[in-house]
Amino acid sequence: MGAVERLRAQLRAHLDAAEKLEPLLPSIERASQMVFNSLQAGGVLYSFGNGGSAADAQHLAAELVGRFRRERRPLPAVALTTDASTLTCIANDYAYEEVFSRQARALCGPSDVVVGISASGASENVV
Repeated sequence: MGAVERLRAQLRAHLDAAEKLEPLLPSIERASQMVFNSLQAGGVLYSFGNGGSAADAQHLAAELVGRFRRERRPLPAVALTTDASTLTCIANDYAYEEVFSRQARALCGPSDVVVGISASGASENVV
C-alpha cells in the first residue's frame, strides 16, 4: 500500500470513528452545559488523568486559562496532575487510588466541576 492509500485509509478510519460518536452527542451536550454553568457561577474546572490522559488534563486546563483562536477572559481551571509533591504524598501516605479523590475533596466546592480523563476507561483512580 502506497503513501496515498495509507493516508486515505487513516482518514476513513478517523471518519468512521467520528460517526460512532454521534450517539454520544446528547451526553456531550449535557456535559458541556454543566461546565458552562459551573464557570458561569464562578466555579473552577478541575481535571485529572494518568499518563497520556494526565497530559490531556493539563492541556484542557491550560486552554481554558489561556485561549484558543479568539480573545476571551481566562477561565478558572486547574489540572490536579501538576503537583508532584501532592501526588506522591497522597500515594505514599494513603494509596495511589486516593490521589485524585483526596485532592478533589480538599479543593472542590459546590459550583466546581471535575473532569476525569481515562483513554481506556479502566483507570480505577479516575473512574
